[in-house]
Amino acid sequence: MDKYYAALQMSPADPVALYDVGNAFAKLGHWDEAVADYRRALQIVPEAPDILNNLGFALMAQKQLPEAVTNFEAALKVKPGFANAHNNLATALFKQGRFEAAAEHFYEAVKLAPDNPLFCANLGDTMVRLGKVEAAAECYQQALQLEPGNQKVTAKLSALGVHPGN
Repeated sequence: MDKYYAALQMSPADPVALYDVGNAFAKLGHWDEAVADYRRALQIVPEAPDILNNLGFALMAQKQLPEAVTNFEAALKVKPGFANAHNNLATALFKQGRFEAAAEHFYEAVKLAPDNPLFCANLGDTMVRLGKVEAAAECYQQALQLEPGNQKVTAKLSALGVHPGN
């Protein structure tokens, strides 16, 4: 953290330094501090999609889901092909019980980053909630192809009565 504080002391209005400090706080799970630094950075660069996305993630960690959704949507307005923001928006929507809307954004995240096993598994979880067991199994199979041996995904497949590779 010392190097981040040093950078901020040299240039307190540097949005990159504020973003980096926010990220350091987020890694430590210090969500209030992360949110504060992301907000300060956004005062300088209000349409920075990475900062909007990370602010949304920090707010989601604080269970401030409506505001998290707003920030993810703002990030996607600026950068529509931002796979992480689609995944994070979908996660927030999922946590709100808005499974259809979540599925749309998880699907978009998978489409944009088909090699990401987490996105595939998240889409699978949503398909389960929507009662689309075959689609869920396909998503989990795709996740396992990308990350063989993932025990959580293997357990989810087993819970559906599907054995990996079938």
